[in-house]
Order: sequence, then C-alpha cells, then structure tokens
Amino acid sequence: MAKPVVDGLRTTLLDRVTFVSVNVIEPDGYAIAQQYGLRGTPQFVYFDATGKEQWRKYGVPNAAEFRAALTAP
Repeated sequence: MAKPVVDGLRTTLLDRVTFVSVNVIEPDGYAIAQQYGLRGTPQFVYFDATGKEQWRKYGVPNAAEFRAALTAP
C-alpha cells in the first residue's frame, strides 16, 4: 500500500512539500480527479511551486521514486 510510503515522506519532507490527498469517491474529489486527468488510484502528481506538473505516477511508488522526483531539477 502507498499509505506507509506517503506517511513516511510526509513526515520527513514536512518543511519542503505539501501533500494533498483526494478522495475520488466524494464529489469534490471526483471533480479534482477529472480536472487533472486522474484515471485510477492510487495516482500521484507532483507540482512545482509555480503549479507546473513535474511528475506523475500511477500505482504504488517506492520512497526512492518519490525522493528522486522531488529532487529532480
């Protein structure tokens, strides 16, 4: 499951990254999923400080994948 990976990263990157979870079953979450073209769960999208998408992963990534995406130029 992705939750342990995300929770660990959320704790270690708290001062650098804002994590937002979306429940796609709820109407607001479904609308966000449609807006960003999310086609399944789990799916992770990383946006830089300007709001530009930098990375997207469908499925359960490992911590190394997340860290690499967050530290890429």
